[in-house]
Amino acid sequence: ITTRLVGSEMCIRDRTYTTTVDDQGNWNLTISADALTGVTNGSYTLTATVTDAAGNSSPVSTNVTLATGALQPTINLPFGDGYLNNNEATDPAGQSLTGTTGAIGAGQTVIVTIGSQAFPVTADINGNWTLPLSTTQLQALGEGSLPISVDVTNAQGNTGSISSSVIVDRTAPTLSLDPVA
Repeated sequence: ITTRLVGSEMCIRDRTYTTTVDDQGNWNLTISADALTGVTNGSYTLTATVTDAAGNSSPVSTNVTLATGALQPTINLPFGDGYLNNNEATDPAGQSLTGTTGAIGAGQTVIVTIGSQAFPVTADINGNWTLPLSTTQLQALGEGSLPISVDVTNAQGNTGSISSSVIVDRTAPTLSLDPVA
């Protein structure tokens, strides 16, 4: 007995899309981008229903992740106050820059650029990233204002960027006392 499948349909935002199933049981459905306008990023259940020539239907469901648009990464205030002083730069434990990618899911990459030096970082599944910097790396940073940029890409290829800066000041102020008369 051969069952001929005649159609498949999918419902998105209360709109049903129908397509044809070929003789091998394959089907393809292209949905316009405007059909997803206003749908927020997240996990959704996708259900497709196939119907044979006799009118018998069979649904199948799977979870899909919708990730559209630019990511909105964050960077926490560098070194807690936006300044890197000598004590912080020489701390044997080093320092860290942290932030988020603005998205959740595996396969996110982060490039943190300080001045002209790029550091690749992998974000966790919640989008959190941490860039540990050693004392050697911190002491190699030039004095003054340094730009920091964070460029993120998720597994779906969506990107986002944010910029910040840090003031590197490892020079202690000079203190002098006038003679007491």
